[in-house]
Amino acid sequence: MDPAAEAVAKAAAAEAVEFELQKKYNAAFFQYTRAIRLFLELARDDSNVTDARRMAERCLERAKRLRDTGRVPKALGTKAWPPFWSENEHVPMEPSPALSSQQIEQGAQMQSLRDVPVYRADVRLVGGDMQQGCVSDCSFIAALEIVAEHNARWGTNLACNMLYPQQDGVPYVSPDGTYKVKLYMHGSLRCVHINDMLPVSPDGLWLCTKPRHKTQLWPALLEKAYLVAKRSGYAFRGSHSSMDLYMLTGWIPEYIPMDEPTFQSEKTWLRLYEAWRRGDCMMALSTNATVAYADLEPLHCYGILALSTQGNDRIVTIINPWKISDVSHRVNMSWTDVRHAFDALLINWNPSLYPEVQSIQGVWEAQSDSAVRLDDVRTAQTEQYHLLLQHVVDRPILLHLERDASTCDEFDEREYTALHVYPTLTSQRRADTGSGGMMGVYMNTAHTLCTVEPQSCTQYTIAVSRHGTQIPMPYTLTAYATCPMEFCALPQAWSHRAVIHGTWRAPLHAAAPDEWYQPQYRLTVQEDTFLPRVQLMLTTVLTVPVRLTLCRSGERIHCLSTALKTACTGNFSRGMVVSDVQALQPGTYTLLLSASQPHVHAGQWYALTVESSVPVHVESLPAIGAGMYHRKVLSPASCVWKLDVPRRMPLVVCAAQDSTGPLCVSITTHSHELATAHAFDDTHYVFLTTTALDAGTYLLRVNGMAPVHVDMFGVQPVTLAPHSSELL
Repeated sequence: MDPAAEAVAKAAAAEAVEFELQKKYNAAFFQYTRAIRLFLELARDDSNVTDARRMAERCLERAKRLRDTGRVPKALGTKAWPPFWSENEHVPMEPSPALSSQQIEQGAQMQSLRDVPVYRADVRLVGGDMQQGCVSDCSFIAALEIVAEHNARWGTNLACNMLYPQQDGVPYVSPDGTYKVKLYMHGSLRCVHINDMLPVSPDGLWLCTKPRHKTQLWPALLEKAYLVAKRSGYAFRGSHSSMDLYMLTGWIPEYIPMDEPTFQSEKTWLRLYEAWRRGDCMMALSTNATVAYADLEPLHCYGILALSTQGNDRIVTIINPWKISDVSHRVNMSWTDVRHAFDALLINWNPSLYPEVQSIQGVWEAQSDSAVRLDDVRTAQTEQYHLLLQHVVDRPILLHLERDASTCDEFDEREYTALHVYPTLTSQRRADTGSGGMMGVYMNTAHTLCTVEPQSCTQYTIAVSRHGTQIPMPYTLTAYATCPMEFCALPQAWSHRAVIHGTWRAPLHAAAPDEWYQPQYRLTVQEDTFLPRVQLMLTTVLTVPVRLTLCRSGERIHCLSTALKTACTGNFSRGMVVSDVQALQPGTYTLLLSASQPHVHAGQWYALTVESSVPVHVESLPAIGAGMYHRKVLSPASCVWKLDVPRRMPLVVCAAQDSTGPLCVSITTHSHELATAHAFDDTHYVFLTTTALDAGTYLLRVNGMAPVHVDMFGVQPVTLAPHSSELL
């Protein structure tokens, strides 16, 4: 048994167990299935087959338990294509794709075409030789055109070398009529097993992809395997050529919008032209729903067969996969016209340019405490990774994010992903992932590529961000570099972590300050701890602007302006705020949670996460008047109220006016003042507590600049009645 492979399998199983203990059930399920696959791979070693299979069975039992108890959705248990090992490996054969309505109208029947050669070594196909049948897969046909041109121009054997059985590196007719196709999906080669049945009309016309002449089967068989892998019938919705080329060749896909103001025409041409001359890139173009050129089709893919220069002119040779005649349909356009006519550039880069490759698989957890609710159906989630290069490099690093499209459409308008990269000096999670780095653009495609230009640093924090549905979404993140590297996930939590869930409270009235009703928590850092680092994260619904304030107190804060602030997130931020306190002195603190426009957001959920390097005790502080009787009145600006106290007890008085100005509230007898409170210059409210008052009658004196909201709390109900409205 390979010790390195065994260590990887055991690490995957251990990580799955850790995720399960943290109640991250979707991530745990994903890692269990990965561990099962790795252990089954090890089981091929006959000397240790028992141990490896036993571990695989244990992981399978735990994964089934998560699924059967409803802790993971059924969508996460969808079929994953097995890795490709050899053409002799047993892989279940898949049923043929369903016929499209157009094929059915033409009387299509699935027929075996074993008398047709799979591949003809004596005939070299070129771009323009492919003919699209009754399948709406222009992106895939364009990909085949591009591959054929690349093979003819540079002597490669891309795409057709993914079809088995093979002899001397080329496919041949299978004796039993079945074929295995290698396709790149989720960071590795996967195997799709198909038969040779293809749609044919009653008069013998192929109703699928085929060369315009020089008949051979490999394009049609690749198309069939591709549609099976996409879980689609022949009525395919369409894709991007760069995604299809990635599946066929493993070349790294990149999507570049050309209609954006940030598009750099000169830089892009030079970059592509030099790479194309070396045979290191393949390219395509796509149009959007509206086109300005009469000869172009909307929402269509065109292959790029060549780049050339004629004097000062830059020429792009393109091919339209929609053709039914023997004309190759090659068209030359100037680079300037291409920029204005097309929506996006679809590029695939030669992976051999990057000898060092590492992949990590993960899952976006829609129900995690770090997820921000965007609306009723969408959330925002971010995972973080650390990349360490062995030395400074002089060529870009590529980061390729591929999300699993099996749970939703590849271009789902509700699913957007982006990669953000931050140079760093340490392997440490980043508190703020909203700024300060190389910020990627959110796009609703299954593939995202981030190019990190050479820098003087060797460490990066990578944030993988998703704005999408609440469906758990697996993904694969692959790093390509020219030097050895270490690539790993940054742990979700520090050594100590507490998560508190709650809901926003409604204000006592419109004039009440946040401190009186919003949630507050006591944080206790034990003595004899060495200046711990504490990270505070508050997440809620995206529509709720929030803020965090940490004060040195330990008791409920009633007036924030006089509190001793230790940390504050500043202005209100929608949906999420993070405060990273690098060195917190031992002691007791009060953490205030604030939401803007609380009367609108009352009842909405929030999650407070406290992570720290040492134990930090977190407990909720009771609201003002918790467990007490509440009496409220709206007092004139200046008024004396008769206060009847039924028994000996202390009182709590909260008074607030609508505008900032002088405000004084006091409790007196007819001859003595017992308690008084004045508003500070920048506030519009006062908070007053008394010692235990004997049962009897007192005067509550209110003196302000506007009507005053008075809230009084006691262990027994009190009575308030106007005594005098004259100015005191």
